[in-house]
This record gives sequence, structure tokens and C-alpha cells, in this order.
Amino acid sequence: MSLESHLRDRDLRALFDHLVDEVNQTVGQCQVLSLPCCIHLVGDHDFLAVLPKRDRLEIRFALRRQLTSSKVTRSARISNTSYKHSVDVRTTADIDDTLLGWVREAYELDGTLSRGRTAAGRPAGTPGG
Repeated sequence: MSLESHLRDRDLRALFDHLVDEVNQTVGQCQVLSLPCCIHLVGDHDFLAVLPKRDRLEIRFALRRQLTSSKVTRSARISNTSYKHSVDVRTTADIDDTLLGWVREAYELDGTLSRGRTAAGRPAGTPGG
């Protein structure tokens, strides 16, 4: 699925573009990969999944620790040493230092968390994985 198909809403597209700009400027260079299920941001490894919803962007990333912030809408253990986290982004104000810090942490992982799993938390090689 094309990026344009995922982001038909002009406001969501602007929010997504802002997210990518912030990641590139403050976290590290990434490429955008549009898949049928979602959009992935990829550096040395797949570190962030973006799932466009009607009124927000749901972003998912894996860390070696569980987050307990009220910003986190869902957190699930995906292995003995890692957790998948979901955060809703509704406005550019949601793309703050806290969120970018978590994204940086996911970006800087050596890829072992995502080996066998995508940023969306799906096993690699499965539909949408």
C-alpha cells in the first residue's frame, strides 16, 4: 500500500511528516517503508511502526524495558527481555522530548529486539510483518 493511501487525510499527513522530520533531526536518519498494514521507519533496523487511525497516529516501538507513562496506551511483553509500546499522537505537541527519547532508545538498539519481530510486534515474515 502506498504512503498516500495510508495518509489520505491532510492533517494526518502533516502530523506524519512532522514526526519523520523530528526523528531525522533529533534521533537519526531513517527511511520510510510503506507496508499493507502500516508504515515503518527504518534506520539500521526497523525501529518504529506508524498505524494511521481516523483521528491520530498510533506509533509502536520496542524497548528493553517496560514504560509506565500515561502517554503509553498499550504495553506488552514480546520476549523475556523486551516490550512493545504503543503511543497515540494526535497533535505535533505530542511529539515531545519524552516521546523522542523513547524513539531514540528504540533507534539505538542493535536490532536484536526486532530480530524475528517487526516494530509493530508481529513475527517477521507474517502478513504485515
